[in-house]
Formats: sequence, structure tokens, C-alpha cells
Amino acid sequence: FRAIGLLGHSEGSAVVAEAARDNKNVSFVISAAGVGLPGIDAIVLQDDAELKLKGVSDADRAVVTGYSRRFYEAVAKHAVVAEREAAIAALKASLT
Repeated sequence: FRAIGLLGHSEGSAVVAEAARDNKNVSFVISAAGVGLPGIDAIVLQDDAELKLKGVSDADRAVVTGYSRRFYEAVAKHAVVAEREAAIAALKASLT
């Protein structure tokens, strides 16, 4: 074989894109029904949809998804575990 490709479906599309980025032997990626939003936006929308299905009010969903977004952004921003934990601790402290 001359080319190695990866196929990902739905959120798997993001996984194969990252795998291809990190592997020089991968020549192409096929994304089937990939997420069309930045990852954090997609996760926050999923969180909101789940809360809505559970009957959580619009106002409470806004509070929870606002916190969720800040949490996901802190996790994504800090690759060093100690920095990530400090950012999450600061976020928790801001809630009280």
C-alpha cells in the first residue's frame, strides 16, 4: 500500500483528524458526518440538550452551560496538569 488513510464518523472524525496530525504516515482522512462546530461548542450544545430533556429551566441551563463552557475551556487551555487543576480550582471558587 502506498497511502494510509483514516475514517472517522461523527465525533470520531475529530479523533482521526488528531491521529493524522500526529502521524506522518497518514496520507488522508475521511470525515463522515463530522461535527461542524468547534469541539467546546459541540459539547456545550450537547450538555444543554441533555438538560433540556430533563426539564431544566432555560435560566438554570444558561447558568450550567456557562459554567461548563468555562470548565471545558480551562481544561483545553492548560496541558500541564498542575496548571489545569489550579484553573479548575479557581473556577470552583468563583461559584461560591
